[in-house]
Amino acid sequence: MLGMLHRGPLLAVPRGWRMQPVAVGDVAGHLADRVTAAPAGGIEEMAGPETGTLAEFARTMLEVRGETGRVLEVPVPGRLSRAVRAGAGLVGPAATRGSLAWRDWLSLPEAATETAAYTSRVTRRR
Repeated sequence: MLGMLHRGPLLAVPRGWRMQPVAVGDVAGHLADRVTAAPAGGIEEMAGPETGTLAEFARTMLEVRGETGRVLEVPVPGRLSRAVRAGAGLVGPAATRGSLAWRDWLSLPEAATETAAYTSRVTRRR
């Protein structure tokens, strides 16, 4: 998603949005384990190993990819934005955590492949 937002010298992101990105491989491994396990009896949360703002993750992406640009944090009004800034999108302390950090995922060859595949699907829908 961040790659799609990077146009020209700016990468505009919502100000203060807190995230916990999780690698697809971590999710797939967890799901494979859950298929053979007994029912959990509720909703099971999962997130990546680190928490940060979308702006922090965007800056890391630019750095790891060696891209130039400036991350511009844009205020987004409304209840949804206020909730995301307050942490509504973060998992609880008992949640399963993936092991692959954002910076490490960006360094993997599949990061480019997964990003390209996502971008292709989204742009076809427009």
